[in-house]
Amino acid sequence: MTSENPHAKERRDDFTLKGMGKRLAEAANRMLLELPENADLDIQKQAVLTGFENHGRSLVPGHADAITELAGKLRRTSFSSKDEMVQQIAGEFAAFLSTAVPLGELERRLRESQAEQNSWTNINEALSYGIEGDSVALHVPSIFTKTPAEVVDLFKQGLQLLAAQMKTNETLSGIQRVIGWSWLAFEYPHIAKRMGFTLGDRDEKKKEAFVFINRDDFIERYGA
Repeated sequence: MTSENPHAKERRDDFTLKGMGKRLAEAANRMLLELPENADLDIQKQAVLTGFENHGRSLVPGHADAITELAGKLRRTSFSSKDEMVQQIAGEFAAFLSTAVPLGELERRLRESQAEQNSWTNINEALSYGIEGDSVALHVPSIFTKTPAEVVDLFKQGLQLLAAQMKTNETLSGIQRVIGWSWLAFEYPHIAKRMGFTLGDRDEKKKEAFVFINRDDFIERYGA
């Protein structure tokens, strides 16, 4: 048995850390959309830090004091722009969390927390869903330990599992469409098309795109 090349591991760790920082920056920007448009930079900073501090303390409760200390340091930091503020806060929280808990475990905690808060059902690492009227609404949890190709493979496996449930689960018998707002479709629209989804609106602020496919087409493609 051979161990992973140290240089390859270093590149992988760097990729993972950048991916987590990107996901955290997107989360920060979604928080800022809830503020009034005229909110000044300090109000924006306080909102992001409060959100990150509260969520971080719930994700890694054994490091609550260290998270509070990090948030306090960043509250005393001056920023020249919203983008600079978001990127630095996201980067520093990502760096801290990467040392506080194994990243795979952190992903699992984030996935379960998101599912609990939104009443979603987790299918696998790359797919959760909720029910909205006669539609199944797909959600791609925060993923940063996988390459885009690995995420797509896991997502496909999740779709196959969902299609199997739609054929047998009575609670999904009335579903007519599979829909979703997703960062995955926003960043890789060509993949969404290749997977049989029709692209709808794009939300440039939230960095999400809407996709949909009707029930019969979905089951035919993924339920074989």
